[in-house]
Amino acid sequence: MGTVELTGELVTNNIHQPIKFEVTNEAIRTLAKRLTGLKADTPANYLAVKSGIAEVRTLRVTIDKTRKNLKEDALAYGRLVESEAKRITDLLVAIEEPLKVEKQKFEYEKEAEKERIFVAKQRALQTRIDALIAVGFNRMSHVPHWTDEEYIQELARATDEWETKLRKDAADKIEAERIEAEQAEVCRLKTIAYLQERKEFEIALDASRKLDAERAEQNRIERESIEAERKALQVERDRIDKEERERQQAIELERLGKEQAEQDRVNANALAVHIAEEKRLAAIRVEDEAKRREAQKPDAEKLKILGDTLRLLAYPEMSTDEGKECLFQIVEQLGRTAQYCDECLS
Repeated sequence: MGTVELTGELVTNNIHQPIKFEVTNEAIRTLAKRLTGLKADTPANYLAVKSGIAEVRTLRVTIDKTRKNLKEDALAYGRLVESEAKRITDLLVAIEEPLKVEKQKFEYEKEAEKERIFVAKQRALQTRIDALIAVGFNRMSHVPHWTDEEYIQELARATDEWETKLRKDAADKIEAERIEAEQAEVCRLKTIAYLQERKEFEIALDASRKLDAERAEQNRIERESIEAERKALQVERDRIDKEERERQQAIELERLGKEQAEQDRVNANALAVHIAEEKRLAAIRVEDEAKRREAQKPDAEKLKILGDTLRLLAYPEMSTDEGKECLFQIVEQLGRTAQYCDECLS
């Protein structure tokens, strides 16, 4: 939607009635030239800026009121257009809807007929497949494309093959049953022979077990005798080993006792030497400390005199609080110094 420059009215391409406002472009240009660039950097300029804002705001409010008044008729017209359009549309829909229903009914019946035809074809196809499966036919990929004549021919051929297979299977079954009966008879005779052999084997096995039991009993008696002799020998060996261990332990204890006594003697001598040395060094330290204190006596006396001198100093009279505070700190420090002089070399 295009627009042209305002000269006191708005003209649009789709509205023929001019839209007029109270403010012209010339008035806006004059206002912008007068107010643009104002700075509120002084009291006078601040008042000018404030006045300019009020002037522009008044014009803007006027334009907004005019806009609302101008739109009221347009809004009423728009509501009238919507109402009339709905009335006409409702009349047209009342004509169109029954036609749509008839159209949908026809299309539904058409689709339903297509569905019935499809289902009938599928049922016929399944009937053919079931008949072919019943005679052992399993190549089903071409069945949907057969004509009725091709289906009848293939079904007849498959039926002949199936019946031939059934006859062959029956003959094979009879032959298998005959062979199975012969094998059963052979198995029966072998079983009888096996049972006879097993009976003879069990008789021989019983005789062998009795002989083995007699031999086992004899071997048990011999093993018990040998075991008794072995235990007696082991008891004697254990007694001899125990006596030898006790003798060796006594020798080892005696040796360890002698070594411990010698070690105790050496330790006692070393301890006595250490104690004597400690006493000698302690005496030397006491003597050195006495000499050091004796040597320090003159210095200690001098420091004590210095401390007493510091205590006897005459201090000036201070007239200000700051001076009194400083003097107090000095007296405190000199007092600590005098105390240190007394204790430094004591």
